[in-house]
Amino acid sequence: MSEKCSSCGCTKSIYELKIPGSCLDHIFCVVCYESQSIHEFINSINCTKCDEFFRLSQSSSMDICSYCLGSQDLIENICQSHKICKSCISMPCDNKIKLCYYCSIQFENTCCNYFKFSNSGVLLFPRHMAHKYCRDCFNKDFKECHECSDRFIKASKSCFICKETTNIFYENECVEHNFCVNCLNILIDKRYSELYSAFYSCDICIKSIQKLYYQNYCSLCLSNDNLFKIFSCPQKHYYCEICLTTKKDIIPYLRCNYCIEYFSPNIEFSHCILCLKSRKNHRLLACNEHYVCDYCFNFLLSKNVDLYLKLIRCAYCVKSIEQLLKDKNFNFKSIAGSQKSDQEYANCMICDDMDGITKHCSEHKVCIKCCARNPQFIKDINCSQCFDLMNSLCCGCHEINENTTLLYLNLCCSQLHRYCKNCFNAYKTLERSESCELCLKMYDFNSSQDCIFCKKYIKDNLRYTCESHCICEKCAKFLSDDNKTIYSSVLYCEKCKNAINNSFFPKKNYSCEKTNKSIEEMKIPLNELKIINTFDDTKNQKTESSLQNEQIPRNKNFILYKNTDISNAAYNDQSYPKEILDLYNDSKNTVVDCNIEKEISLSQSARNLNYFFTEKNRMYDEVSTGSSIISIDTRQNYKCCCREQVYKLECGHSLCLFCLEECFKKSYQTFIENIINRRLDILNNKRCGINCFASECYCKMLIPFSFFYDIAKEVAYFNRLDLSFVQHYELYFEGFRYKFESFECCSYITGYIYERNCMWCKKLTLR
Repeated sequence: MSEKCSSCGCTKSIYELKIPGSCLDHIFCVVCYESQSIHEFINSINCTKCDEFFRLSQSSSMDICSYCLGSQDLIENICQSHKICKSCISMPCDNKIKLCYYCSIQFENTCCNYFKFSNSGVLLFPRHMAHKYCRDCFNKDFKECHECSDRFIKASKSCFICKETTNIFYENECVEHNFCVNCLNILIDKRYSELYSAFYSCDICIKSIQKLYYQNYCSLCLSNDNLFKIFSCPQKHYYCEICLTTKKDIIPYLRCNYCIEYFSPNIEFSHCILCLKSRKNHRLLACNEHYVCDYCFNFLLSKNVDLYLKLIRCAYCVKSIEQLLKDKNFNFKSIAGSQKSDQEYANCMICDDMDGITKHCSEHKVCIKCCARNPQFIKDINCSQCFDLMNSLCCGCHEINENTTLLYLNLCCSQLHRYCKNCFNAYKTLERSESCELCLKMYDFNSSQDCIFCKKYIKDNLRYTCESHCICEKCAKFLSDDNKTIYSSVLYCEKCKNAINNSFFPKKNYSCEKTNKSIEEMKIPLNELKIINTFDDTKNQKTESSLQNEQIPRNKNFILYKNTDISNAAYNDQSYPKEILDLYNDSKNTVVDCNIEKEISLSQSARNLNYFFTEKNRMYDEVSTGSSIISIDTRQNYKCCCREQVYKLECGHSLCLFCLEECFKKSYQTFIENIINRRLDILNNKRCGINCFASECYCKMLIPFSFFYDIAKEVAYFNRLDLSFVQHYELYFEGFRYKFESFECCSYITGYIYERNCMWCKKLTLR
């Protein structure tokens, strides 16, 4: 049951096409309906109905709503012919709004929080289906609607989303969350499931919801028997016979606006009794208000006709349809049971379309479109022939490629969609009505804390590809030298592209013996591994050459924090300066409090501090004496910064106190984030110091940490860290290199401490 688009000629299921207003001759696909080229087509066909629907008329001079005639709360409308108010946007769509192209677009894409048009679309709110919100406002507190703002009210044994206790609950595998059937029907839409994961990240719930993506069931009780399809609902909702016959008034139980409109139609002109659309090709019935279109009539022939006739609302239409079936010598008993007609065997088992049926499998009839769009359904039917077809099919152009290595998996999509090289690179730019919302996420770069490919938040084992972006361990293991250039081509950051393209990704040959051996070693306690303490005083006296020749066994638990798939930098055990060891000789089991004003080893820092104050005092003395006393050579040593004359360093940048404080505050915050997120590779490969605030400056002058001690305490207090944290890492910001490792005793990471004393829990942990 398909029809061609009047504009582009593409073949779509009849229930996926758009009808312009009350026109009976033309029908459009979603791409043509929303594109600008539709106006050129309307000018060429000379259709009065389409012209009234798409073209703009003279604008109204009165400041009143064109639909409810109200004069309050008018919003900015994209339609120049009509004006619309907030009340009409918040209420279910009026039939008059559907007769105007621009007003219908305005109604479908206006956020009910700020009442502004959203180009990226809006999402229905489960607790109040009449309201739509953009992605930015969806998880915020709403201004207008009290019902929507109460979505976080806690209730025992209630739905996690709408907080209702009267609906039937879906038996979720998760113990913490419950869902009513109405909200579950909305979550089955992939767009909503991804959106809800933004404010609750429960993997068990998401997996349970994804199992129902490709199943037909009753939207009220989840039953699979005797289902009645709502033809006018684009969400493809079904209802069973029991729910439709036992409930006298089914409308209060519904959450879908399309289903509500089907059971309580308010259409003035004649329409099909099943799909509520105006069709030119139809069959007349005894009722003057209704008829049955050819598409719905052919659909009835392949389904349980007795059920559909029993649930049709108009008695005159039921008698007329029965007479039409008798005229065709239709046998009711043959279709009422479990038998199926020959026509249903020719339709797709997912979308009931007759076009594009694949011939690779004789048992399962699936069209190319559904095979590419629903790979999880193909996996569930457990058919090897259908599975081979799915792996060789591009989900973009729907072309079959026998060489599966030329198809590239979208790492952000949980539906295992694969694309050829052309579709993979240009997927976002192509105009396609059936684009996967999950696949499009890989081409968006909004958050710097998410992986550049799978867009998941990275907690552990991250690797930075540039200063602002990072990649997770799973995606890094997926990349290889064969596909790295393809995946890097979708990145907009040139630094990330160069980092991926210039990295070496070795081919991984997994061995069962090595894997089993590593698993057994992980089960052995730390003390039984007989790991050598590389920080012992006697072993630190070895020469560098002897350390390189000696193979020191390492704890397998620490391999997790190092990603060798991208970085080729070796993790070298270096002997530390004697100054650091001297600081901890008298404090083996206590956290060291390094006071840089008393330690003799920090004489260089003291000299830097004295130099800083001397130059600062000299600057104020010279400025206070007047410009006539200051020589030209002295003036050249100063620079205007932050409305003050400050001393100029040899690099040309100013020694501005305010700029140095802001630079240190940012670097200290970044350091704390690296500690919390266990970014060991960054901490161990970077030597930190308080230098010139300008980026990539060659100036090596080191400013002592004590000068910014108060700022460090403020940043640490903001991150809820103890004062001992600031005192422990003073030397790190004065150029001394720490060795950062993960401690098994408390799961924190810490810098080098003599004899492995963890500063967090003060337990001795040996490797």
